[in-house]
This record gives sequence, structure tokens and C-alpha cells, in this order.
Amino acid sequence: MSSQVFTLAETALKLDVSERTVLRLIQSGKLIAEKKLARGKRQWIIEEWSIARLKLLDWADRQMSDVPPLGGSQGNFGVTFVYGKWGEPSSNERLPTTELTVSLDELWRFAFKPLTQEEYESTKAEIRTRLPGQPENFQVRYLLDDEAEQVLWRIVKSVPPYRLASMNVEDLQREALLHLIEKSLPSFRQAKRGWVSYLRQSVKNFYKDKARQQKRIPRTTGDLADVPNLEDPTSEDLD
Repeated sequence: MSSQVFTLAETALKLDVSERTVLRLIQSGKLIAEKKLARGKRQWIIEEWSIARLKLLDWADRQMSDVPPLGGSQGNFGVTFVYGKWGEPSSNERLPTTELTVSLDELWRFAFKPLTQEEYESTKAEIRTRLPGQPENFQVRYLLDDEAEQVLWRIVKSVPPYRLASMNVEDLQREALLHLIEKSLPSFRQAKRGWVSYLRQSVKNFYKDKARQQKRIPRTTGDLADVPNLEDPTSEDLD
């Protein structure tokens, strides 16, 4: 029995993304597709098995992410970050390993923020003060604190949502929160200039994709909410 087939637009609806995103997935090789004559015109055709394969790859990427999951979420708890001597190859042999609960800001600063040698030594010293015995070199397995999801929710609330005919604002915001948890956090390493602006841009892009799917002209509602005690979200890091 042959696999069911979908057009570009149908695949976008099935994956809940924009057609532009589907094209990027095809160009990157993550989604297998062929251009065929179908329904009176030549267009991209995607088989059902290819969509299932993409979902499996996406699940595997989340499982292998070096970002720890939120409480109750599925993810990989086994990733460790090695803090040895600057410029020397990382090695986890005989290094003490400690689990450390951190905030989202600390996770980005400790594990993902690009650092100079001076900044690295300062960050390493800060982490060391929180470890038993304060070893010279060590490795850490991070866990996110109980406040992480609340912080993500505040970030979602800081971005004006679009008014869509098919969805109320609160449901749209909850979908945006799920998007941050499932899509943006596993790519936390991409937040080169600032993690708050990166996540806010992820929310903006999510809303734009939703609006494109609705094929409606979006209208924003409300003003930017305050995001206290977080980095000033002014830079535009792309998702």
C-alpha cells in the first residue's frame, strides 16, 4: 500500500509550521520531497513516511540536546560540561562530577555564552564555589531550577501576540510557551548575544508562522510587558 502524499501547504499544516519552514527542511535534507506534476501543476510532494521520519529526527535531537529538560519533560540528563584548563582538550577522566541546579541565566552564562580566557576563568571560579570540595578542574551536569518555566512564561507575555480568528490570545500564548520548551531551549546554544532576546525572537517568529498559516494580516494586541530581573532584550537574535 503506497504512502499518503501531501503538498507543501498541506505539510506545513500537518507540521504546524510555515511553508517557508517546510522549504528550509527540504533544502537541508531533513524532509525528503520530490517535485512532481500533481493536481494540475508541478509542485513539491512529500510522502507520509518522510514526515514521520522528520518527527523521529526531531525527537532524537531533543533527546540529545545538551540543555536539561524542565521538570517533568522528556530529555537527556546525561550531558556533562567539562571545566578544565583553558585551551587544553576536554577530558572527563578522573574529574569529579557534580549535579548543579541553575537558573536559565546561569545555564547560558556557565555553559553556552562565548567567553574570553579571562571570562572563562572567572566563570569557572564562580561555579567552583558552589561545588563540594571546590576542585580545581571538574565537570558539571546541570539541572534547571523550578523557576525556569515561569521565566519562559514571562518572556512569552513580553511579546505582543497576534489576533487570530481561529484562536484566542491565551491559547496562542500557551502554544508559544510549548514552542519555547520543545524547539527553542534545545537550540539554546544559538543564543550568541543574549538568551532573552533569542527566546523573544523565537516567540515572534512563532507568531509570524501562525499568522502566515491563517493567511491573515496580523494585528498586535497590548504593549510589551515588563521582564524584570532579566537581561535587557534589545538585540535581535534570529531563531
